[in-house]
Amino acid sequence: MPFPAGTICTTHMSHFYPQGCNLYFIFMAKMDSLEEYLAYQGGILDSIQKSGAAMSHHHGIGKMTAPWLEGDIGARPWPCCAA
Repeated sequence: MPFPAGTICTTHMSHFYPQGCNLYFIFMAKMDSLEEYLAYQGGILDSIQKSGAAMSHHHGIGKMTAPWLEGDIGARPWPCCAA
């Protein structure tokens, strides 16, 4: 996935568990439009799923990342999610 020129990426680890920890990545880049940002974010989330990694779950998903939720946890794993 191409990054805009001058992109800065930082990361930190938190929420340590016996099976691993969460890696938080923050990407900073200058973009000219909302469409460019959404395409950039979509490319990052697509790459996360294609690599077999998971999105962070403990802060919720939200409307912008909801299209990737099913690919992350499967289709409606709990009856309460059908509401």
